[in-house]
Amino acid sequence: MSESPVTISVIIPTFNRALELRKSIESVLSQTYRDFELLIVDDGSEDDTAAVVNSYIQNTPGGRERIRYFYQSNQGKSVALNNGLVHTRGAWIAFLDSDDCWLPKKLEMQTQALLEFGPSCRVAFTDARYVNNPNLRMSAFERADMRFNGVTGVVRNTSHYLLVEPHMIYMQSLLVRSDVLKVAGGFDPELRVFQDKDFVFRLSHQTDFCYINLPLLDIDRTSDREVGLIELAEDEDVRLKEQQYICEKWLTLDWLEPAHCAAIHAQLGRIHSEWATWYLFNEKYAEALQSISKATLTRSSSRLWIKRVIISISPRVARRMVIKRAFRRAQQSFSPAPVSTGSAGFDSAGVRRKSLEIL
Repeated sequence: MSESPVTISVIIPTFNRALELRKSIESVLSQTYRDFELLIVDDGSEDDTAAVVNSYIQNTPGGRERIRYFYQSNQGKSVALNNGLVHTRGAWIAFLDSDDCWLPKKLEMQTQALLEFGPSCRVAFTDARYVNNPNLRMSAFERADMRFNGVTGVVRNTSHYLLVEPHMIYMQSLLVRSDVLKVAGGFDPELRVFQDKDFVFRLSHQTDFCYINLPLLDIDRTSDREVGLIELAEDEDVRLKEQQYICEKWLTLDWLEPAHCAAIHAQLGRIHSEWATWYLFNEKYAEALQSISKATLTRSSSRLWIKRVIISISPRVARRMVIKRAFRRAQQSFSPAPVSTGSAGFDSAGVRRKSLEIL
């Protein structure tokens, strides 16, 4: 990250989203706050992405100085984001996914909030709304059951909130001081789906976050991809591997408080329980028993012990129970009823996570 002839560097990683990318670029170029550069990192696209970006470079006033395009072989979003960070020139960094959009006053309101709250806050985030899905009518804050006072404010101990409700803060809504980001570290290339979750949690140790209590980000949630970058995680094992990796990684951090460790161990217990369910679905009964045993060691509860007993005594009965419950959950997920506001039923796999619960 080099020193700044601009105030804000905006990074958009993209892969084969030439059509959607146009809207994202235009939402950045339409910002009322004008002192920014736009870096687009193409993660090996095979569509017209390069042509789309070049058209904006050529046809936008000052486009050759303001918009920069970087191409890399397909290595995943984390590598693309890190590649973008290397080339940033701004004192502040913002991120946008190539299928999402900002509202015009997003950067302006964030810079004002950061000035208002001073150097103790070096990250600003906003509420977000979901588009292209009638089943997601709540904003991100409403979905996380977070009720903030006033249009702006400060969140202390952000790490605690992120462990309770990881969807409270979307990375696409962040504006981050570059020197704080450098200390927190970049994006983990081992993660191809949940790098945002890991990054924001590590960032939360470095500074307080201030918020804009308005939805200034539109997140695309078309009905066939309700939870975003879960295209890669439609196989449950991908999701579970990454979430287990994150929890085990976080437990090695030397700045964790006892309450953080307890919450992470609880998450790890739920993940091992979901592994047990996944193994039951796939008729891998020995692995299912091993996973539920790990779950009861990590997070002891009567529900987990009942699940362990049933798997131990009759794994085929446990499998039938899982399938029956999954079918019932799937029927409920197609119901037109509004999505619950409580945080307990949501994590990075949304409705699909509910379908894998048992007992």
